[in-house]
Amino acid sequence: MCSLVKELRLRSRRTSCSGTPSPNYRFECYTVHTATITEEARLGQHVTEEARLGETRLRVGLRWITLDYVIALNLKTVCFGKERRISDALQTVILNVALPCLLDLFPVLHKRPPAVGEYQKDGEDPSDQVMQLVLTHMEMEHKIALRRSYARYLPSLQERLGMRVVRHMKRLLRVIVGYLEVCDGPEETTRLCILETLQGTIKYAWPRIPHRLPLLLKALLKLMYDVTCEPVQTPEPVTEALLCGATECLLLLDRCCDGQVKAALKGVPSLCAEPRLVKCLAAVQQDS
Repeated sequence: MCSLVKELRLRSRRTSCSGTPSPNYRFECYTVHTATITEEARLGQHVTEEARLGETRLRVGLRWITLDYVIALNLKTVCFGKERRISDALQTVILNVALPCLLDLFPVLHKRPPAVGEYQKDGEDPSDQVMQLVLTHMEMEHKIALRRSYARYLPSLQERLGMRVVRHMKRLLRVIVGYLEVCDGPEETTRLCILETLQGTIKYAWPRIPHRLPLLLKALLKLMYDVTCEPVQTPEPVTEALLCGATECLLLLDRCCDGQVKAALKGVPSLCAEPRLVKCLAAVQQDS
């Protein structure tokens, strides 16, 4: 990375001396710039991989010199900075490298819970800040590759938050419903990850779920109808995985809503005779 920066400075000096940039100057700066960003992300990956090995001294050292916060700040800048000069493909690579690093840093960055009567402002915890950034970008993102990258790490982020996911319920459910509506290719990576996120959200935030039951029930039934009745080129194992994930969500919803899902599904099998869909709904009805 240092050699890249030196190269960029050298080209800058050449430009200032001549007064006129070379025809390839902008392209050369772009190449150096994108390579530097990727190198920074991979450097963060190396540091967090070392921390993942369980080296207590490294974790204490990171805290002592506050290097953990510096690394996290730079990784957040790499992932969510307003940088428009990099391609979508490079942004996807950066997300796939930097987001796991941020997740691995959470145990180091996590603050102690506030004592009884002590005030702690919402959003101060780094994991909450990252969740806000991820959901904001997921809501606005329309490119399939980037949506897939965000969704791939959303279950892990939600698991790290645990019960604190209730702080983000409104925006998180908007993202879940919106992403369940869109097919992202034969592998359906996005939908599968979103279903996993929904299952974890129901488990951790179940007291808040009954008020959102109509919204979630409609989204899940629409997903199940799309993958069974609509003519799409989805492999059979992927279709089965989607149906299993959606059925598990329905079972969790029914358990935390005192049987309201079973009551709502009573007349649905008569409206659709697709065998796989009927089988999934029957599994929900027979659950005790």
